[in-house]
Amino acid sequence: MKPNKELLHNKHYFERSELMNLVALGLMLAAAISYVVGRGLISYLLLAFGLPLGAFLFIYNSITRSNEKDLDEYISRMTEDLGLTVENDKHFEKKMQARLEKHTVSGYEYREGVMLRQDKSGKLRSSLFTKTRLYPFREALCVNSRTISLVEEEKSEWTEEIAFSEILSLHIQEEERSLFFGKKSFTVKDIRLVIERAGGETISLPMREDLELNEFLDTLNKQIAKSKQ
Repeated sequence: MKPNKELLHNKHYFERSELMNLVALGLMLAAAISYVVGRGLISYLLLAFGLPLGAFLFIYNSITRSNEKDLDEYISRMTEDLGLTVENDKHFEKKMQARLEKHTVSGYEYREGVMLRQDKSGKLRSSLFTKTRLYPFREALCVNSRTISLVEEEKSEWTEEIAFSEILSLHIQEEERSLFFGKKSFTVKDIRLVIERAGGETISLPMREDLELNEFLDTLNKQIAKSKQ
């Protein structure tokens, strides 16, 4: 089977350092300086071989490796239809609460075995991403979640209506820890939405910082408490 070029380029994003670009820029800079200050054999060799080689390396690395914008567009494309199955149900409008709208949480998965890279803005990206739609039904929380790989043709999705009477609590959990990718260690700030269920089962979903989610969870926790009275 022919490999997916887009996924291969995404994989190169995590695997390749900036070393190739630095080498390429160094060769081109050295060729430019030698042209200005010298006319000898070294200058000739740098102009004849260093400049085109540097340009080739820089272009090759750029066109065979995804950037942050490419990753964001891939994630958006692979998750844009999340929730349609739930929302297209003929009873959807009747199930939904009148005063609460759906809420979306999403984030990178930080676990052993994922590929990691810190982007130019300082954000830590991984090769797994999860997006989740939360639907506040009248008597239940409907959860539709999808996890996609950015480097392989793999994804998983699940949907479940969890009755308020089965939920113990909804809360946000933050944890800081270290993960390794290759020989490099990364400090991970893992923020997750936790759904605690009766019987000890816990659902944990990655998310970004979200001030509006706190109000959403407060409202649902009050309804969960009321359902147990």
